Amino acid sequence: MSKEGKNLRVYLNSIIIVLVVQIFLMIDGIAIFAKLNDVKSFILAPEYGNFNAYVVVPVRATEIERYAADELAKYVKKITGTGIAVVKEKQNLEYFGFYIGQTEKGKQFKPPETSPYEGGNGFRFKSVPNGIVIAGGDDLSTLYGVYDFLEEYQGCSWFMPNELGEIIPQNKGVLIPENVDVTQIPDIPIRWMNSGDWALKNKMNVEVRINGHNVGVINRWNFHTYATLVPDGKYFEDHPEYFSLTETKRVRGRGERGQICTSNPEVVRLVTQHLIDEFKKDPSITFISLTANDWYGFCQCKNCKSQMNPDWINDREGVASNQIHIFNNEVARRVKKFYPEKYIKGGAYYGYLRYPSIPSYKPENNIAIAFTPHIHYCHNHPITDKTCPYIADFMKEYYKWSANTKHLQIFAYECLHGWAQLPWPMVHILKKDMPEYKRTGVEQFFTQAIDGTFEAYALNYYVASKLAWNSSLNVDDLVKEFCKRMYGSAGPAMERYFQFVEDSWEKNPNHVAYVTAPIPLSLTQFFPPDVLRKMENILKEAEAVDTDALSKKRINLIRVDFDYLRLVMNYIDAISKPFKGINQDDPVAMKKASEEAESIGKVLVSTIWKFLEDNYPSAVGYPQVSGVAVSSWARTGVESLLRTHNNPKIIPKDQH
Repeated sequence: MSKEGKNLRVYLNSIIIVLVVQIFLMIDGIAIFAKLNDVKSFILAPEYGNFNAYVVVPVRATEIERYAADELAKYVKKITGTGIAVVKEKQNLEYFGFYIGQTEKGKQFKPPETSPYEGGNGFRFKSVPNGIVIAGGDDLSTLYGVYDFLEEYQGCSWFMPNELGEIIPQNKGVLIPENVDVTQIPDIPIRWMNSGDWALKNKMNVEVRINGHNVGVINRWNFHTYATLVPDGKYFEDHPEYFSLTETKRVRGRGERGQICTSNPEVVRLVTQHLIDEFKKDPSITFISLTANDWYGFCQCKNCKSQMNPDWINDREGVASNQIHIFNNEVARRVKKFYPEKYIKGGAYYGYLRYPSIPSYKPENNIAIAFTPHIHYCHNHPITDKTCPYIADFMKEYYKWSANTKHLQIFAYECLHGWAQLPWPMVHILKKDMPEYKRTGVEQFFTQAIDGTFEAYALNYYVASKLAWNSSLNVDDLVKEFCKRMYGSAGPAMERYFQFVEDSWEKNPNHVAYVTAPIPLSLTQFFPPDVLRKMENILKEAEAVDTDALSKKRINLIRVDFDYLRLVMNYIDAISKPFKGINQDDPVAMKKASEEAESIGKVLVSTIWKFLEDNYPSAVGYPQVSGVAVSSWARTGVESLLRTHNNPKIIPKDQH
């Protein structure tokens, strides 16, 4: 049979399969292919157990291009049950081709390189005669184009970093859009949420690996590096003048929670040389962190004090802003002489969040400022809300940094996961914050993730990852798509569940400030009994839907989260009751109420810990010593919350 005859037969078979698949989808009620109704398409299906198609890579394919091709082949096999060969490009290749990366076909279609960061240049997805080109502005972006093809056209999803988070439809063939030409360039070129395989498939380009080694944007350290750059164990005995003078003595960094003397010329020289040495040892580094230790203890020597703004001495956001940023700027200026293409990451954080008040100050063009609002701001209002008192002050500083900094980053801290693993609706914030970050030129969005608790916040991470790539997406559509794919036939009920929780927070006039608002009080404000009742009623509706087994397991994850929330709210309510109706200025009455609250709390806390250990073993499965939980990043918030009964000052007393 001629080549033309074979292609015609494949096309006719494809038309038949399209009709069969569409009928199947209509019967089942599930839209497997997200783009089915958007563009003219056909189904590329295996014939007699083989695909008359190839995944095509350049003759001299890079490691990432080959990985991208192998990923496409792997998921085509998962979808259809039939393998597809990966071949090197050659002239007059018969049959349909997926042209990956900088093939001869793909070179002319790659998007422009608009970013110096690997994974920040986007990709182009284009129909060509008898094939599809997926070509990135860099190799990592080519891989993102492959994942986008699998997600948008085949219905694949990676919602959580575990087996329940991967959704791969089972179909007879692969949907191929015709006459398509799409270019995607990420709104935020550096995206860092979680790490590993989930992050890679969701287009993150920090803390991601291919074949066991780092790719994308390489950070040397993350934050809080002064103690690493000038270790007290090495220098303190011979050079105490390198370290903070606080009141009457010099103090060590890690040992005594001090900093370094940022006005000391020798410290400037030492830190500069240390950074240069790091770049020399590892040329792959993109950013290297130059940030103060994670505490106060800033130097009070004569020279450092002379740089301070006297109005900021007692200002928690600005006390050390001048001296820290003057020092970082000088180091960056010196490093630039040796490595002008590398970046120094400074921070605008606790104690040095404010833009310096020195008129001549402007960040060097090789310094990136990681602005960290989320330890200060209100978690219930977007950054554009000018009426929120927790938002207003730090946003004045944000706009100063954004106007003057060439490389602005957002270190979103804990903005996507909540207190003590409790439900934490952030979608109503993200839909307004992310476009504003795009508008103001943010280059990196980074938020921390806690291992073992990701499932509880999967929707937050999904929406944030999508908006970091394209901040103009319709968030309601994202939530709908998430629920449809995660929960099957129960998707509409779960969509109502998430939407209700988001709405209840968005309409709530209260503020949720990480540092200043007592958590137990905020919980009673944001999860009152009527909200809990409504949440449970909707959740029961979802649980009653006859859906598939995997969807039921995913719904059960939300059930566990809700049951934990209810236990916590019962605990707070119970330890609050002894204070109801008493005179809070009466020390005898307060002492008696406090003792009763402590007695009640001990019993209830034991029940909650047992629930957590049974249901969140990877997050809280650490030993306890004498009944007190051993600290770890994953359970620090839980420990703090479940000590409320020992702290009468933060027990809600007027909520009944």
